[in-house]
Amino acid sequence: MKHTANWIAAGTFVVGCAGFHLYTTQFEEAVRGGKAHAVLLVTQDLKPGDTLAASNLGVTEVPADYLDSRRVRAEERENLLGVRIAQNLKAGDSLLWSDIDDGAAHKHLAALVAPGQRAYSLKGDANPLGRLLKVADHVDVLLEKNGETETLLQHVLVLAVGGQLERKDDLLGGRSIGDSGVTLSVSAEEAAQLLAAERQGKLRLILRNPEDEKTKPQNEEAQRLAASGTSASSSEKTQVIEHVR
Repeated sequence: MKHTANWIAAGTFVVGCAGFHLYTTQFEEAVRGGKAHAVLLVTQDLKPGDTLAASNLGVTEVPADYLDSRRVRAEERENLLGVRIAQNLKAGDSLLWSDIDDGAAHKHLAALVAPGQRAYSLKGDANPLGRLLKVADHVDVLLEKNGETETLLQHVLVLAVGGQLERKDDLLGGRSIGDSGVTLSVSAEEAAQLLAAERQGKLRLILRNPEDEKTKPQNEEAQRLAASGTSASSSEKTQVIEHVR
Protein backbone atom coordinates (compact mmCIF):
# COMPACT_ATOMS: atom_id res chain seq x y z
CA MET A 1 0.00 0.00 0.00
CA LYS A 2 2.83 2.31 0.95
CA HIS A 3 4.67 1.56 -2.30
CA THR A 4 1.52 2.31 -4.31
CA ALA A 5 1.15 5.67 -2.59
CA ASN A 6 4.79 6.46 -3.35
CA TRP A 7 4.32 5.60 -7.03
CA ILE A 8 1.21 7.79 -7.19
CA ALA A 9 3.05 10.66 -5.52
CA ALA A 10 6.00 10.26 -7.91
CA GLY A 11 3.69 10.17 -10.93
CA THR A 12 1.84 13.25 -9.75
CA PHE A 13 5.16 15.04 -9.27
CA VAL A 14 6.33 14.14 -12.79
CA VAL A 15 3.05 15.25 -14.37
CA GLY A 16 3.17 18.47 -12.37
CA CYS A 17 6.73 19.19 -13.51
CA ALA A 18 5.80 18.48 -17.12
CA GLY A 19 2.78 20.79 -16.87
CA PHE A 20 4.85 23.54 -15.27
CA HIS A 21 7.51 23.22 -17.98
CA LEU A 22 4.86 23.43 -20.71
CA TYR A 23 3.32 26.50 -19.08
CA THR A 24 6.65 28.31 -18.71
CA THR A 25 7.61 27.45 -22.30
CA GLN A 26 4.34 28.84 -23.65
CA PHE A 27 4.65 31.92 -21.45
CA GLU A 28 8.21 32.62 -22.61
CA GLU A 29 7.12 32.13 -26.23
CA ALA A 30 4.28 34.61 -25.82
CA VAL A 31 6.60 37.17 -24.22
CA ARG A 32 9.05 36.81 -27.12
CA GLY A 33 6.29 37.47 -29.64
CA GLY A 34 5.09 34.00 -30.53
CA LYS A 35 6.67 30.98 -32.14
CA ALA A 36 9.99 31.67 -33.86
CA HIS A 37 10.29 31.18 -37.63
CA ALA A 38 13.55 30.70 -39.52
CA VAL A 39 14.27 33.37 -42.17
CA LEU A 40 17.24 34.14 -44.38
CA LEU A 41 19.81 36.90 -43.99
CA VAL A 42 22.96 37.81 -45.92
CA THR A 43 26.31 37.22 -44.24
CA GLN A 44 28.33 39.63 -46.39
CA ASP A 45 27.84 42.91 -48.25
CA LEU A 46 26.15 42.48 -51.63
CA LYS A 47 25.49 44.88 -54.48
CA PRO A 48 23.00 44.75 -57.37
CA GLY A 49 23.97 42.00 -59.78
CA ASP A 50 25.69 39.81 -57.19
CA THR A 51 24.35 36.28 -56.92
CA LEU A 52 23.22 34.43 -53.82
CA ALA A 53 25.33 31.49 -52.72
CA ALA A 54 25.44 29.16 -49.74
CA SER A 55 28.45 31.12 -48.48
CA ASN A 56 26.61 34.44 -48.25
CA LEU A 57 23.29 33.22 -46.87
CA GLY A 58 22.59 32.66 -43.20
CA VAL A 59 19.56 31.87 -41.06
CA THR A 60 18.04 33.73 -38.13
CA GLU A 61 14.79 33.41 -36.23
CA VAL A 62 11.99 35.96 -36.04
CA PRO A 63 9.00 35.73 -33.63
CA ALA A 64 5.64 35.31 -35.37
CA ASP A 65 4.42 38.74 -34.16
CA TYR A 66 7.29 40.41 -36.02
CA LEU A 67 7.33 38.22 -39.11
CA ASP A 68 6.76 40.30 -42.26
CA SER A 69 5.55 38.47 -45.36
CA ARG A 70 8.35 40.16 -47.31
CA ARG A 71 10.97 38.12 -45.46
CA VAL A 72 12.29 35.06 -47.27
CA ARG A 73 11.79 31.90 -45.24
CA ALA A 74 14.74 29.58 -44.62
CA GLU A 75 13.08 26.73 -46.55
CA GLU A 76 13.48 28.79 -49.77
CA ARG A 77 17.26 28.80 -49.46
CA GLU A 78 18.03 26.11 -52.04
CA ASN A 79 15.69 27.72 -54.56
CA LEU A 80 17.55 31.04 -54.38
CA LEU A 81 21.11 29.86 -54.95
CA GLY A 82 22.46 31.57 -58.05
CA VAL A 83 19.72 34.22 -58.09
CA ARG A 84 20.78 37.84 -58.60
CA ILE A 85 20.32 40.62 -56.04
CA ALA A 86 18.59 43.85 -57.06
CA GLN A 87 19.44 45.99 -53.99
CA ASN A 88 22.50 46.95 -51.97
CA LEU A 89 22.61 44.76 -48.87
CA LYS A 90 24.91 44.84 -45.87
CA ALA A 91 26.05 41.84 -43.87
CA GLY A 92 23.36 40.96 -41.34
CA ASP A 93 20.46 42.39 -43.36
CA SER A 94 17.37 40.22 -43.63
CA LEU A 95 16.70 38.97 -47.16
CA LEU A 96 13.42 40.28 -48.57
CA TRP A 97 11.59 39.23 -51.72
CA SER A 98 11.97 42.81 -52.97
CA ASP A 99 15.78 42.39 -52.79
CA ILE A 100 15.68 39.60 -55.35
CA ASP A 101 16.05 40.48 -59.02
CA ASP A 102 14.83 37.16 -60.40
CA GLY A 103 12.13 36.40 -57.86
CA ALA A 104 8.54 36.87 -58.98
CA ALA A 105 6.69 36.38 -55.68
CA HIS A 106 7.14 40.02 -54.65
CA LYS A 107 5.75 41.25 -57.97
CA HIS A 108 2.22 40.33 -56.94
CA LEU A 109 0.29 42.23 -54.31
CA ALA A 110 -1.37 39.09 -52.97
CA ALA A 111 2.04 37.66 -52.05
CA LEU A 112 2.68 40.68 -49.80
CA VAL A 113 -0.51 40.29 -47.78
CA ALA A 114 0.32 38.57 -44.49
CA PRO A 115 -1.87 35.66 -43.37
CA GLY A 116 -5.02 36.99 -41.70
CA GLN A 117 -4.57 40.46 -43.22
CA ARG A 118 -6.29 42.24 -46.13
CA ALA A 119 -5.12 44.77 -48.71
CA TYR A 120 -7.21 47.96 -48.76
CA SER A 121 -6.60 50.71 -51.32
CA LEU A 122 -7.16 54.43 -50.75
CA LYS A 123 -7.22 57.09 -53.47
CA GLY A 124 -4.39 59.57 -53.87
CA ASP A 125 -6.25 62.40 -52.10
CA ALA A 126 -5.79 60.48 -48.83
CA ASN A 127 -2.02 60.64 -49.30
CA PRO A 128 -0.73 64.25 -49.15
CA LEU A 129 2.86 62.96 -49.10
CA GLY A 130 2.63 61.62 -52.64
CA ARG A 131 5.65 59.54 -53.62
CA LEU A 132 7.48 60.64 -50.47
CA LEU A 133 5.50 57.85 -48.84
CA LYS A 134 7.29 54.54 -49.45
CA VAL A 135 6.43 50.86 -49.43
CA ALA A 136 7.00 49.35 -45.94
CA ASP A 137 6.42 52.70 -44.20
CA HIS A 138 3.91 52.80 -41.35
CA VAL A 139 1.14 55.38 -41.16
CA ASP A 140 -1.77 56.51 -39.02
CA VAL A 141 -5.16 57.02 -40.67
CA LEU A 142 -7.07 60.18 -39.72
CA LEU A 143 -10.77 60.84 -40.34
CA GLU A 144 -11.88 64.44 -40.90
CA LYS A 145 -15.62 64.86 -40.33
CA ASN A 146 -17.76 67.90 -39.54
CA GLY A 147 -14.71 70.07 -38.89
CA GLU A 148 -13.19 67.59 -36.42
CA THR A 149 -10.34 65.14 -36.85
CA GLU A 150 -10.11 61.72 -35.22
CA THR A 151 -7.39 59.05 -35.31
CA LEU A 152 -9.01 56.03 -36.96
CA LEU A 153 -6.15 53.50 -37.25
CA GLN A 154 -2.56 53.52 -36.04
CA HIS A 155 0.72 51.95 -37.16
CA VAL A 156 -0.63 50.58 -40.44
CA LEU A 157 1.79 48.97 -42.91
CA VAL A 158 1.99 50.40 -46.46
CA LEU A 159 1.95 47.60 -49.07
CA ALA A 160 2.00 49.70 -52.24
CA VAL A 161 2.19 53.33 -53.37
CA GLY A 162 0.90 54.29 -56.80
CA GLY A 163 1.09 50.68 -57.99
CA GLN A 164 4.70 50.37 -56.80
CA LEU A 165 5.20 47.16 -54.79
CA GLU A 166 8.88 47.68 -53.99
CA ARG A 167 10.58 50.32 -51.89
CA LYS A 168 12.64 52.72 -54.01
CA ASP A 169 14.46 55.53 -52.23
CA ASP A 170 15.75 57.31 -55.32
CA LEU A 171 15.42 61.09 -55.76
CA LEU A 172 12.73 60.88 -58.43
CA GLY A 173 10.65 58.75 -56.10
CA GLY A 174 10.23 61.78 -53.84
CA ARG A 175 8.35 63.80 -56.44
CA SER A 176 4.57 63.86 -56.10
CA ILE A 177 3.82 62.87 -59.69
CA GLY A 178 1.47 60.33 -61.19
CA ASP A 179 -0.76 58.06 -59.16
CA SER A 180 -0.10 58.32 -55.41
CA GLY A 181 -2.89 56.02 -54.23
CA VAL A 182 -1.94 53.81 -51.31
CA THR A 183 -2.66 50.18 -50.44
CA LEU A 184 -2.60 49.34 -46.74
CA SER A 185 -2.33 46.06 -44.84
CA VAL A 186 -5.26 45.84 -42.42
CA SER A 187 -7.41 43.26 -40.69
CA ALA A 188 -10.85 42.40 -42.07
CA GLU A 189 -12.45 44.44 -39.28
CA GLU A 190 -10.23 47.45 -40.03
CA ALA A 191 -11.08 47.19 -43.73
CA ALA A 192 -14.79 47.43 -42.89
CA GLN A 193 -13.97 50.36 -40.60
CA LEU A 194 -12.18 52.19 -43.44
CA LEU A 195 -15.04 51.55 -45.81
CA ALA A 196 -17.53 53.03 -43.35
CA ALA A 197 -15.26 56.03 -42.72
CA GLU A 198 -14.92 56.82 -46.44
CA ARG A 199 -18.71 57.23 -46.62
CA GLN A 200 -18.77 59.64 -43.69
CA GLY A 201 -15.80 61.92 -44.15
CA LYS A 202 -12.31 62.46 -45.57
CA LEU A 203 -9.40 60.16 -44.80
CA ARG A 204 -5.82 61.37 -44.48
CA LEU A 205 -2.59 59.42 -43.97
CA ILE A 206 0.22 60.70 -41.76
CA LEU A 207 3.68 59.13 -41.67
CA ARG A 208 5.15 57.61 -38.50
CA ASN A 209 8.75 57.36 -37.41
CA PRO A 210 9.84 53.74 -38.13
CA GLU A 211 10.92 53.28 -34.50
CA ASP A 212 7.70 54.68 -33.03
CA GLU A 213 5.48 51.72 -32.16
CA LYS A 214 3.43 53.42 -29.47
CA THR A 215 -0.32 53.69 -29.98
CA LYS A 216 -2.98 55.53 -28.04
CA PRO A 217 -6.40 54.17 -27.03
CA GLN A 218 -8.97 54.12 -29.81
CA ASN A 219 -11.28 57.12 -29.64
CA GLU A 220 -15.07 56.93 -29.47
CA GLU A 221 -15.52 57.86 -33.15
CA ALA A 222 -13.20 55.05 -34.27
CA GLN A 223 -15.01 52.60 -32.00
CA ARG A 224 -18.36 53.65 -33.45
CA LEU A 225 -17.09 53.29 -37.01
CA ALA A 226 -15.69 49.87 -36.19
CA ALA A 227 -19.13 48.80 -35.04
CA SER A 228 -20.96 50.36 -38.00
CA GLY A 229 -18.36 49.13 -40.47
CA THR A 230 -19.11 45.50 -39.72
CA SER A 231 -22.62 46.00 -41.08
CA ALA A 232 -21.48 47.27 -44.50
CA SER A 233 -23.10 45.47 -47.43
CA SER A 234 -21.20 42.83 -49.39
CA SER A 235 -21.25 45.01 -52.54
CA GLU A 236 -19.51 47.84 -50.70
CA LYS A 237 -16.87 45.46 -49.40
CA THR A 238 -15.68 44.67 -52.93
CA GLN A 239 -13.13 47.45 -52.45
CA VAL A 240 -11.27 45.11 -50.12
CA ILE A 241 -8.82 42.73 -51.80
CA GLU A 242 -8.85 39.52 -49.77
CA HIS A 243 -6.14 36.93 -49.98
CA VAL A 244 -5.12 34.45 -47.31
CA ARG A 245 -2.00 32.56 -48.13
